[in-house]
Amino acid sequence: AIPAALLLALLAWRGRPLLAAGYANLGVVSQTRTELGLYEHKQFATLTLDRVRQQVDLDEALGFFERALELDVTQASARTRWSHVAFDRADYGAALAQAQAAWEAGQRDRVTRLVYGDALVAQGRIAEAAEVVRGLVWADWRLQAQATYQYQVLDDPQRAAYAAEAYRLLTAGRDSAP
Repeated sequence: AIPAALLLALLAWRGRPLLAAGYANLGVVSQTRTELGLYEHKQFATLTLDRVRQQVDLDEALGFFERALELDVTQASARTRWSHVAFDRADYGAALAQAQAAWEAGQRDRVTRLVYGDALVAQGRIAEAAEVVRGLVWADWRLQAQATYQYQVLDDPQRAAYAAEAYRLLTAGRDSAP
């Protein structure tokens, strides 16, 4: 067991980021439990994650993310999770604000790059989005799915065209590009 004095010293030294990570993790658990509670294995192919996020109450999870960000504005999990929820709910301004804040804080991990790329495409910043996700596994597939499915379901032909153009830019010069 860790002595209480050592634990208090650790919290004093790294307290805010550590506590922020704890709140972000609570948000992740809350989000996951809420989203998975709606899944039905027989409807898995028709009840997509974006549709689940449009239907469920994620206020508790978003509250944990907000608390995490009050403690540490650079908390990457809170930013990217919040951005992805906003994106799936077609709140593209909020999606971009959260993803861009993570990006500006220096986050360059795969998840941040994908989420930031999604938000950039949704805002019509196509060339920038293609550069952000260039080199990532599944990035081209993700853009193609947005162009041919996600934005079609949302009846958003302008954003579907943005995603198709980002896909074209990302795959230009490849032998496998359609």
